[in-house]
Amino acid sequence: MRTERDLEQLARSIRLEVLEEIVKAGKGHIGPALSWVEIGVALYFASVLNVSVVGFDSSERDRFILSKGHGCQTFYAILRHLGVLESSSPNSKPLPGHPDVGIHGVEANSGSLGHGLGIGLGLALAAQSQGSGYHTYVLLGDGELGEGSVWEALMLAGHLQVQNLTAIIDRNGLGATASTEDMLRLEPLRDKLEAFGWNVARIDGHDMQSIVGALQGEQMCRPKVIIADTVKAKGVPFMENDVSWHHKVPTEVQAERARASLQEAG
Repeated sequence: MRTERDLEQLARSIRLEVLEEIVKAGKGHIGPALSWVEIGVALYFASVLNVSVVGFDSSERDRFILSKGHGCQTFYAILRHLGVLESSSPNSKPLPGHPDVGIHGVEANSGSLGHGLGIGLGLALAAQSQGSGYHTYVLLGDGELGEGSVWEALMLAGHLQVQNLTAIIDRNGLGATASTEDMLRLEPLRDKLEAFGWNVARIDGHDMQSIVGALQGEQMCRPKVIIADTVKAKGVPFMENDVSWHHKVPTEVQAERARASLQEAG
């Protein structure tokens, strides 16, 4: 089993890989990818998701839906470290800019925001009806919470007390163009989610111990949602909390600065 230090070192390696893949492809969403790295590492490498033992082809595997599909470079890096995807090479073709079910390990197409939680709820209900023991996890962006379909799924899951469903909100505070609170105010977010019948935890989304503890914590006979407070473009100081890095691709000079920052952090 990996130690907390092992997980933190893996997160730093994945941040570097995300940077290199986006620079190589000349496109991508670096800010949204870097904000959920620790969450992804905790899910796949801290004995949370039941996939490493049973495998991605088992009907009893836990399901993970990346609803904020534009953050997929982190997901791809995780799948490479799991050996599900081949390691990238200078001549390899870039993967799609949003998750696609044609990629082994991807459970659902995503990127058109607002659908992931509904898909995850459907999977959780299917597991219950079939007597299966798998759990479904869904990662949402906080900007995505402006979609009405998310709140429909939140309301239904709370009403049905779906115990085998966990949602994680990447709460970096920034959408594609502005602060979430300027676009469509979310706070008091915890109170709203509790009113919809969910068991709510709020944590530091970059603290590995807090993330693992929240993911492994008690479900309490209802769906669980973890509000993970994060920093957009975490790990690269000149990009952090700057909304322009939602879409922007680093120049080679900027990429070198980013590499230096990420390597120093290790």
